[in-house]
Amino acid sequence: MAQQARGALGRQQASKALAKGRRLFGEQRYTQALAHLEQALAASPDDHALLVLSGKCCYQLGQFARTRELFDKALAQRPTDAFTHDHLSILLNAEGKHKEALHHAELACRYEPDRYEHHVSLGNAYKALYHYEQAASAFKKALALNPDSFATVNNLANVERDLGRLDEAIALYTRIEEKSYYVYSNKLTTMHYHPDIPPAMITQACRRWDDLFAPKTPLPRPVPSDRAPDRVLRLGLVSDGFRGHPVGHMITRVIERLPAGHFELFFYSTSNKDDRFTKRLKAHAQTWLGIMHLSDDQFCARLQADQIDILLELSGHNANSRLQAVARAPAPLIVKWVGGLINTTGVEAIDYLLSDTVETPPGVDADYTEKLIRLPDDYICYDLPRYAPPVAELPARRHGFVTFGCFNNPSKLNHRLLAQWAKLLQATGDSRLYLKGHQFNDAELVHRVKEQLAALGIAKERLLIEGSAAHEVLLACYNQVDIALDTWPYSGGLTTCEALLMGVPVVTHPGPTFAGRHSATHLVNAGLPELVTDSWDAYHARVLELAGDLDSLATIRRHLREVLWYSPVCDGARFGDHFTSALRAIWQRYCDGKPAAALRFDDSGQVWFEGESAPEQLALPAPLSRAADETAAHQAALQSTKPRFSWNLPGRLIVIDNSAQLLRQPGLEDFLALEAFGLVVFDPASRLQAPARFANQAHLQLVQHAVLGDGQPAQLHVCLDPAFSSPLKPLPTEQLPTSQRQGARVLTELPISTVALNQIDGLESLDWLILDDLADANRILEHGDQALKDSLLIQVRIAFQPTHERQPTLAELQYWAARHGFRFYRFESLTHASHFPERSDLLEPQSTELTGADALFIPSAERLAALSDDQRQKLSFLLHTAFGIKDLTYALLADIDARLAEDYLIAEGCVAHAWERSASELEEGAWEERAEPADVDGPDRDGPDADESGSAPATDQDDEFVFD
Repeated sequence: MAQQARGALGRQQASKALAKGRRLFGEQRYTQALAHLEQALAASPDDHALLVLSGKCCYQLGQFARTRELFDKALAQRPTDAFTHDHLSILLNAEGKHKEALHHAELACRYEPDRYEHHVSLGNAYKALYHYEQAASAFKKALALNPDSFATVNNLANVERDLGRLDEAIALYTRIEEKSYYVYSNKLTTMHYHPDIPPAMITQACRRWDDLFAPKTPLPRPVPSDRAPDRVLRLGLVSDGFRGHPVGHMITRVIERLPAGHFELFFYSTSNKDDRFTKRLKAHAQTWLGIMHLSDDQFCARLQADQIDILLELSGHNANSRLQAVARAPAPLIVKWVGGLINTTGVEAIDYLLSDTVETPPGVDADYTEKLIRLPDDYICYDLPRYAPPVAELPARRHGFVTFGCFNNPSKLNHRLLAQWAKLLQATGDSRLYLKGHQFNDAELVHRVKEQLAALGIAKERLLIEGSAAHEVLLACYNQVDIALDTWPYSGGLTTCEALLMGVPVVTHPGPTFAGRHSATHLVNAGLPELVTDSWDAYHARVLELAGDLDSLATIRRHLREVLWYSPVCDGARFGDHFTSALRAIWQRYCDGKPAAALRFDDSGQVWFEGESAPEQLALPAPLSRAADETAAHQAALQSTKPRFSWNLPGRLIVIDNSAQLLRQPGLEDFLALEAFGLVVFDPASRLQAPARFANQAHLQLVQHAVLGDGQPAQLHVCLDPAFSSPLKPLPTEQLPTSQRQGARVLTELPISTVALNQIDGLESLDWLILDDLADANRILEHGDQALKDSLLIQVRIAFQPTHERQPTLAELQYWAARHGFRFYRFESLTHASHFPERSDLLEPQSTELTGADALFIPSAERLAALSDDQRQKLSFLLHTAFGIKDLTYALLADIDARLAEDYLIAEGCVAHAWERSASELEEGAWEERAEPADVDGPDRDGPDADESGSAPATDQDDEFVFD
C-alpha cells in the first residue's frame, strides 16, 4: 500500500515537472525546462512524448549527443512515429550527417505523407547533399500542403538562388520579405548576385531593412560606468563563423596578434561547430558563449551584463545572424566587420563599418548608414591553410593550351559574365574553362551552364565542371588552372586569396558594390594592382596578355605565393596595430561625447576623423603608455632589419633522464647554458664523474642511488663493467657475445629505491622522458601513464642484441605508445657491430648488424593536432635543439605562425630569402618582390570552398521543431 502511494506521488510530481517543463520550453527558457523534464524522465523514462520534448530541449541547448540518445529511445518506443523521424532528421542535418538526415526525412514522409513539415525536412536534407532539383520538388510539395508556410517559400527561393535562377529566387523572397528578417537578408544577398539590378536599387533595399525590422521605438543604449579613454576595452564579437568559415579565415590571425593590454575579448557564437579555428580563437577569449539558445532579449541582456564597450558584428546578412538583436543597440558602440559584409547593412544602430580605401573608395559614404573606417591596407587578414599543396608547374606547359578557372560560388555566374568569358575562350583558340563549386554536384545545373556556353559558341568539350571536394583537394585543383577569372558583379573573396596562394593570378573587373570589390582590395594590397581592370575591354586585354606570354606567366606562378605571404593581406601584426588604433580612436571619440564620424589613416599611420583639423592623439592604457616610446623605437628597429628567427619559449621544458645520459654527453655546458630545461636526473649506478659539479645548477636535480620504476624496492646488479650495472639482471654469460661476458659479470647486488612517475610530488608537467636500455622501461611506462599523458617526447634506448633480462623491445614500446597517445617517429643514435676481425690492414671496415638505437616517440596525429601553441613551441625547440630535426620543427612552427616558420627556414639556411637573391635569379616579367615578412600564420581550414561573404546567404528553414 505504501509503495503504491509513493508511486502515485512520484507520478504526480513527474506530471507537475512535465507541465512546468512544457511551459518553460514554450517560453524558450531551455535550461530551466530541461531541469524539470529530466525530473519527469526519472519517473517515466519510457514516455514517448516526454522523450521527444526533452530531445527538442537538448537540441536547442546544443547538446546534440543527448538529443540523439533521447530521440533513439523515442523511436524504440514508436518506430513509425513520423515526427520523431522528422526531429532526428533536423538534428542530423545540423550535425552534418546529411545522408542519415535524408533517410529519416524519407521515413517521416512515408509514415505521414500529408504533413508539410516532413517535406521541408526532406528538402533541407536534399539541399545539404546538393541535390537541388530534388530539394525544390520537396519544397514545392510542402507548399502544396501548406501554401502559408513562409519558411518553405524561403527555402525554395534559396534553392532557386543556388541554381542561378535569380529572378525566380527574388520573386519568391519578395512574396514573404516582410515575414522575417532572414528572408529579407536572403533577398538582399541575391540582389547583389544579379547583373541587371541597378546599384541604387540595391542600396535602397539595404536601407529598407531598418524600416522593416528594427524596433519601432528606439531603445536606450547602455552607458558604461567608466568612460575613461585610456582603459582596457571589452570587445564583444558575435558570429556564426568562429570556425573553418570565411570569418574564421579572415579574423583569426588578427585576434592572435592584437597588441597586448588593450582588449578583453568576449565571443558570442551562433554555431555549435567546433574546429581548429574555434580552438585558436578560444585561446584568446575572456569569455566564450554559445548563444543559439538565447532569445534576442536574453542575448542583449548578456551583452549588458558583460559590460561590452564595443560590439563587433560578424555575420551581417549571412546564416544565423543576430541582426535584430544588434538593431536594439545593446552596446555603447557597434562596428560591422567581415561576415556577410556585402554593402551597408542598413541597420541604423551600427555606428561604424570596417573597410578600406579600395572596398569603399571616396564618394560612396552617402550609400552607407554606418560611418566608414578606412584601414590603410586590406579590411581582412588572410590565414593560409597549413596543408596547402605545393604549386605545380604551369599547366599550359604540360597541356599545350591555357586553362581558365573559377572556383567561386556558382551562384555568382550569370548570362552577362558567361558572355564575357565566351569571348575570352574564342580569342584564345584551344583554351579550356574549369569551373568548380558545390552547386555543381547538381547535374541539372551543370547541364544548364554547358548549354548557355554552347549557345555562345563554346563546345562542351572545352569545359570541365566539377562539384565539391575536400579543401585540400580543392586547392590542389588550382594546379590545373593557369589564370583565374573573377566573377561579376559579385566578386570572389576568400577564393581570390586561395588562387594567389596556389600561384594563379586572378583578373577582376570590380562590380558596383562592396561585394563586387572583394578581389580588387585583395589584389591591390597583395601588390598586384595590374590585375584589377576598369572595363570589360581592359579585363579581356589583361587576360589575353597573360595567356599570350607563358614564360612570364610561369614566373608569376613560381613567386605568387611568396608575394602574397609577404604582403599586408597576410600581416596579422600590422593589421592588429591598425585595428587597435581604429577601435581606440572611436572609443576615445565616444568618451569625448562626439557623434560617430568617418575615420581614415594618413601615410604616417595617424588616424583622422572627418571634419577634424588634427589627427586623433590616442590615449593608451597606463602600462602601455609608459612603454610606448620604447616600444615604438623597438618596432622601428625591427622594421629596418631583416627578420631574424628567435625561440620564444613559454617556459622551461621539464625533462626526466633515468640514466644521466644528458649529463654525460659532449657539449653539456652549451646545453645547460640554454637555460631552457628543468632537469631531473637519476644516476642509479653512480656513473657520473664528480657529481658535485652539478650541485649549484638551479634547474637541475640529481638523484643518485635511485631509479625510475614502480615505486617498490629493487636490486641493483653491480657489474665488473659499470656500463652493465642495472636494476635488470644480466643474461647468462653464454648468451652474450664473448667481448661482453667479462664486463657483465655481477660482483654484488645492492638494494635500490625505485620511483614511480605517477607518484612524483609536484611534477605538474613532463615534456621529455629519457630511458636507457638498462631500465625496466615497460614497468616505468605502465606506472607513468598519468604523468606522461601530456608529454611531448619519450626517448627509449633499445638493445637489439639483448644483454639483460626484461629489456624493452620495439614491439612492446609501440604497443604501449598506441594505447597512450604516442606514435613511433624515428630512430636516433644507431650503433652497429662488425663481423670482420679486428685487423689493422682492413681497407674498408664495415659494421652491418644493428645493436642499439634510441626510439623516439612523439604525440599521435590526433594529439599532435590538439597541441596548444605553447606545446608546439616546446616540441619544435626540443626536436631542433636535441636532435637537429628541421622538417618537423618547421611544420610545428608553421602551425603556430607561417612567417615564424619561414624565418626558421631562412635562419637555418634551408632556403634563400628574397633580399638574398640576385636580380638575375628572377626571370624577366616576374612581379616585383615584396618587403620582408611580418607575421604570417600557417593556415588551418576544414570544409568546402566559400567566398568572403559566406558559404550561404542567410539561412534556410529556422530548424525549430514543429509541435504535433
